[in-house]
Amino acid sequence: KAVEVNVSDIASMGAAKPLYLFISLGIPKDTQESYVKRLFKSIKAACDKHGIHISGGDTVSSEFITVSITLIGMAFDGAITRNKAANNDLICVTGTFGDSGAGLDILQKSDIKTLKLFEKQLVKKHLLPQARIKTANLMAKNINITAMTDSSDGLFKSIELLTADNNQGACIDIEKIPVSKALRKFSGGDKKKLYSYALFGAEEFELVFTINPKDKPKLQRLVPQVSYIGTVNNTNGVKYFENGKKQKVEYCGFKHF
Repeated sequence: KAVEVNVSDIASMGAAKPLYLFISLGIPKDTQESYVKRLFKSIKAACDKHGIHISGGDTVSSEFITVSITLIGMAFDGAITRNKAANNDLICVTGTFGDSGAGLDILQKSDIKTLKLFEKQLVKKHLLPQARIKTANLMAKNINITAMTDSSDGLFKSIELLTADNNQGACIDIEKIPVSKALRKFSGGDKKKLYSYALFGAEEFELVFTINPKDKPKLQRLVPQVSYIGTVNNTNGVKYFENGKKQKVEYCGFKHF
């Protein structure tokens, strides 16, 4: 997971490749050597998957286990930033939202040995995220993506990041936000719960980006799985709608500080 979340940051730059990884590991003195070997074995496997070279780092004594990774990559045709969205651009996303947040809640509240299949699917999304590096490269090489970020802090925050930096706004159709069957089942028909996970669950590591409407047909052919959830406008604020009716949505996700 530590590798994938960093690869996701590289993916949000567009046509880019992760290259060199540095890892700082803090471990308690009584940590079993076998655990550390398993940890590095899995990190190496994740790096090999993406063609990343482990280039250095540090291992120190710590009260708690800490894993801190720095990943250096290269953008081939200039990095895609998150502040170039234009008025009337479409807001697009990969994947589904809310699974990871629900998976975390399940891990914190339930006995993992008694989980149902749909609960296991949600937990897996939280523990084993997959960076969208291939999709990002494919799109960036063929479509003019005007702005992009990843949804590490949740979809709500990602949309803000794509619009706040240049005093833009957005209209979002909540019902168009893609959610999985597992999350719908977990939400038990409670729309408020469903939308809360989708907007504030975080740690999804999906791509959230904008394109000119004229590029939609080409993107639909290139990546059919992309969903279109709203448009950028000049209202200087993000507004949410459900079936055309404006909804009051206030941030209730995780705050780092």
